Amino acid sequence: MLRERPDSEVEAVDDVRVSAALSLAEESREFYVEILGLQEDENRKGRAAPEGGELVFCGQHNRLILQLMEAPSVQPLKRKALICVKSLQGVRDVLDDRRIEYVRCRSLGWAGERLQVWDPSGNLVELRQERLL
Repeated sequence: MLRERPDSEVEAVDDVRVSAALSLAEESREFYVEILGLQEDENRKGRAAPEGGELVFCGQHNRLILQLMEAPSVQPLKRKALICVKSLQGVRDVLDDRRIEYVRCRSLGWAGERLQVWDPSGNLVELRQERLL
C-alpha cells in the first residue's frame, strides 16, 4: 500500500528552470506530484514552450519549471533544485515504497538532514525539511 504523498513546495530566490526529457514528461509529472508532493500550476498546464512544452510546479512564492526537450542538457552534478518538505520521513517512506534510490546526507550545521534524489531526466533534487526559526 502506498502512503499519502508528502506536502512540499519549491524554495528558491527566483523561479527554477531545469531541462527534462520530453519522452519522460509523464514520469516527471508523477515524480514531482505523486512522489514529492508538489502542486502542478493548472494555469500553465500544457503551455507552449520553445521546443516541447513545459511542466510547472508551484511553491508559495516560486515555481519549478521543467523545460521539456527532445535532447535535454541535464547536468546532474552541477545543478540541483531545492525542495522544502513538511516531513522528510514522509518523503523517505514514499521513496522506499517505490524503491527509488536516494542519498541521505547529514550535517552538523543548521542544514541538518537532507535527501538527494534524481528525477526521471537525471536532474539532482535536494529535499530538506521545513524548519521554523
